Amino acid sequence: MGESRTARIMFKWVGFVCAIWVQSIAGNNYTFANYASDLKHVMGYSQVELNSLSIAKDIGKSVGLLAGFLSEYLPPQIILLIGAGVGFLGYGSTWLIISERIAPPSLWQMCIVMFLGGNSSTWMNTACLTTCLRNFPQSRGPVTGILKGFVGLSTAIFTVICSSLFTGSSSAFVLLLAFVPLFTCMIGAIFLREVPVSTGPEEDLEEQSCFNSLNIAAVAIAVYLLGYTLSAENLSPSVKQGLAWILMVFILSPIIVPAKLFVHNWFRLRKTEKKRTSFYRSPEPTDDTTEPLLHKFVTAAAEAQHVNQDLVVDQKRCADDEEEETSHCRGKQLGDNYSFWQASMSLDFWLLFLGFFTGVGAGMATINNVAQIGGSLGYSDVTMFVSLISIFGFFGRLISGTLSEYYYRSRGIPRTAWMAASKVLMIVGYLILAFPVPGALHIGSIIVGCCFGFHVTIMVPVASEMFGLKSFGVIYNVLNLDMSLGSFLFSYLAGYIYDFESRRTADSDWPDMSDSDSLPLSKQNVIWGDLLSSTRFTAVGETECYGSHCFELLFISMSVVLALGFVVDVILTLRLRPLYERLADFKQKLDPGIDSEASPRKLQS
Repeated sequence: MGESRTARIMFKWVGFVCAIWVQSIAGNNYTFANYASDLKHVMGYSQVELNSLSIAKDIGKSVGLLAGFLSEYLPPQIILLIGAGVGFLGYGSTWLIISERIAPPSLWQMCIVMFLGGNSSTWMNTACLTTCLRNFPQSRGPVTGILKGFVGLSTAIFTVICSSLFTGSSSAFVLLLAFVPLFTCMIGAIFLREVPVSTGPEEDLEEQSCFNSLNIAAVAIAVYLLGYTLSAENLSPSVKQGLAWILMVFILSPIIVPAKLFVHNWFRLRKTEKKRTSFYRSPEPTDDTTEPLLHKFVTAAAEAQHVNQDLVVDQKRCADDEEEETSHCRGKQLGDNYSFWQASMSLDFWLLFLGFFTGVGAGMATINNVAQIGGSLGYSDVTMFVSLISIFGFFGRLISGTLSEYYYRSRGIPRTAWMAASKVLMIVGYLILAFPVPGALHIGSIIVGCCFGFHVTIMVPVASEMFGLKSFGVIYNVLNLDMSLGSFLFSYLAGYIYDFESRRTADSDWPDMSDSDSLPLSKQNVIWGDLLSSTRFTAVGETECYGSHCFELLFISMSVVLALGFVVDVILTLRLRPLYERLADFKQKLDPGIDSEASPRKLQS
């Protein structure tokens, strides 16, 4: 029995650490800005055509319906390997194109290549999230926050490794995107699997301790990346290489958690056996007589714990308030296990879909266009802004998972309330970008990255708590379509506004730039406090826009959309309050550590 428990715990936690490693390289979709300029140059694209590739990538990332459907029938190992193969094909082909080893394909062919590269992450995300949420059903917020947090860090991780070890070569960067996920998923496929959930309070406390340790490790990695980003310009190449190797050691550090658990459980097992040997004078029963009974007991306990907590909530609801809930118990309610078709008939599903769309759509448009936004404001190197969005996206993901978990357990506050709050902050960020001040792009990148992380994380546990885990893979991937829809609409809008402003500036009566070579580049492009709008013609006859006006209308438009999304989130939060109050009461019965005086019911009375 002890050895079986130890093996179960080890597979659960080693599998979770492998999921962290997979997620830390699964955010390859957010790295587009790192090679977009070179790809644009090689292909000779306009900004609208380049945004078409970005949209194709985002559609691939969001169209995970097949992965979600197959996750109900195939083991996570197979899902992972499919994702690795698709990604290798997509990014391997992109590398051949950027390195000019093959002739540039047509636009539609390039869109297919980008679609494949983006689609690889849906398989990885689906395998990791569905498996880990089922292994840790009582800790959905922390699980999602950690996994999604490492997705947010993946851009910064790839950027640091590539710029330090491969001198910032775009072709080398894309080659990493092809090979690193392939090898990581092969390792993850060995350990990532569904195991029985925790069987008692002792193991629940053990889980909380492990999550705290992993949160500390994740924050350490994020702070390290932030420090590297802020100081990279002043470091020598040899120092950068050393710091990149140290980063890889940091990434491997979460394996300490299951290693520590293994040692602890091994010593506890040996100690228990010694006590049993010294206590019993008579011969111990043979394994043949004891193991089946004990095995049945453990299995029964695990199965009882693994019963969907939402069904337990329904039983509790009917017992506590029978008259009020009698009619509701006859049909499905929020918290039950829904199929996708049942969920899609619910108004709450579409409110979640719309609220998530406004947040992640605006965020994806900014992430995809950060290179052009930085260029329009006079920055020749946008690596720092890409890393800032990635790192603070991580903090947003990690904080939202832990914060929403705490307040829903102790106060019954729906997680969607934090989506609404993040939209308010996101609007502030876009207004700062629309009417820039010195350092506006730094501040805007931090705010947008953090708020985008809030949306990406909170959607996952909300969907599982509203509609159960039975068809979570499909529901999750349908909601993820918001990223491609938002990217499609906002990125095309961004490209249109950018090209329009470029042509308008070129055709209008702006200062003659024919003698601009005598001016410093900073004067040609941007002067903070008195922005000089200008246009530069490229070798292929395109125009590039400089000045705050290039994206001003886009930022204002996205602020309006986010305001509408805020209203949707508030409506959904009010509708979900009864569900989260019931879930909070249920959690308090399982976890005596939660202050009973803070019960949502008592707070209302």
